[in-house]
This record gives sequence, C-alpha cells and structure tokens, in this order.
Amino acid sequence: MLIKVHRYDENLVNQSKYIVYSYRDIRDAMASMLRRFKHVPSIEIADALVSEYEKWMNVANVVMRYESMLEDKESIITQLANLFGMQNIDPAVIVESLEGLDYQSQGSKNAAYHNVNLYYRDHVTDGRHGSWKGLIDSDLIKQIEERHRGWFEKCGYSLGDL
Repeated sequence: MLIKVHRYDENLVNQSKYIVYSYRDIRDAMASMLRRFKHVPSIEIADALVSEYEKWMNVANVVMRYESMLEDKESIITQLANLFGMQNIDPAVIVESLEGLDYQSQGSKNAAYHNVNLYYRDHVTDGRHGSWKGLIDSDLIKQIEERHRGWFEKCGYSLGDL
C-alpha cells in the first residue's frame, strides 16, 4: 500500500517497510499551503516544516527534492526501482506512461479524486520553484531565511531572492 502524507506520523513510520520522502523549499511549501488551503504563512509554519524534514530524514529509505521529481524523473524511477528490488525496468517507459496523468485523465473519478490514478482535483496549485515570490510578505521571508539559514544551505536553496 502506498500512502502519501504531509505530516510525520510515528505510527505510520513504525508500520512501514519503505519510506520515500520528498521535500521542497519551505517558502514554496507555504505558498502552496496558502493557495490550496488558505493557510497564512508564518514563522511557526516554517519551523514546523523544518522539524518535519528532520524527522523524515532520520527514517527515509529514499529522499528526493520536489524539483528533482519534476526535472530528473528517470533517476527517481531508478532509485525507487532499486529500493523495491525491481530489475530490468526502463525508466523512460515508466516516465512516459506517467506523463500527463492528473485528475482530468480518462477513467472513473469522484468529486475529490481520480479513482484509478488517485490524483486529487486541483492538488497541484503551482509546482514551480520560486512560486512564493510576490505571494509571501518579504519581511516574513527574511525572518524565515534568517532563522533557517542552515536548512536552506543544507538543502541547496538560495537566499535573498526577493
């Protein structure tokens, strides 16, 4: 069974054979939360996202940046195949079969999600890195960058891009 969650859950961790963790720039994550759920960005949310990152990093079998899932799909497919002991796969064929899947794909769906591929309606609001620019208050961005400078550096995200 594959379960996608946003929050760290000790019970799920203890029951899981494999854990695949993806993270993204916390500024983009907060912008997505604002667009999708109307959660107002705050330093507390940024703190919680960094805390979640640390917890997942301690238990994950495979870790990937959100941007890598978009830019280097074949490498991600290869990592996952290796984790699951799958051999003789062609990552390009798998990527091609996944391209274009979303809630609007052909097949049965309900009001919330597609019954076959399980994509939620309107789940991805803007997957671009940097989508936070102009959306989150610049003073808050400066506070977040100052407080979590080490996280940004460790994860390879640049600072001061207002």
